[in-house]
Amino acid sequence: PGMKILLADDDPIIRQVLSNLLKKWEYEPIATNDGMEALQAINEDPDIRIALFDWMMPVLSGLDLVQKIREMNITPFHVIMITAKDTKESVLQALETGADDFVQKPFDRDILHARIKVAERSVELQSYLIQELSNAQAEVQSLRQQLGG
Repeated sequence: PGMKILLADDDPIIRQVLSNLLKKWEYEPIATNDGMEALQAINEDPDIRIALFDWMMPVLSGLDLVQKIREMNITPFHVIMITAKDTKESVLQALETGADDFVQKPFDRDILHARIKVAERSVELQSYLIQELSNAQAEVQSLRQQLGG
């Protein structure tokens, strides 16, 4: 299977629909019922890099969840909010809180698929850059040692 994608939605039907779509698109869905379960999944699996969160969930909303993830400094981590809220204010609020993207319910499958591909490209590029940076830092370190710095 392809990249793991975390889902958090308290609606079992939407969770099932999203899981089925993700499998069909060759991703590996990790479905959770709410924000607390989603956080637990993130803590247990460092491979999770992309998430689809419903905004309105009990206990921990999608927005609270995004805030917590940003505080944890997991990089890269791409969050797409899926919500029926469609006012300009709510889109801005989601993006300003740290969501990377925003898809309206009822969602269009092709658009969602395209957005997930964007997420995948973004995460892969960031991972590559982080790796390159770390290689460069290691090289600098070893040159310093050779030069007796």
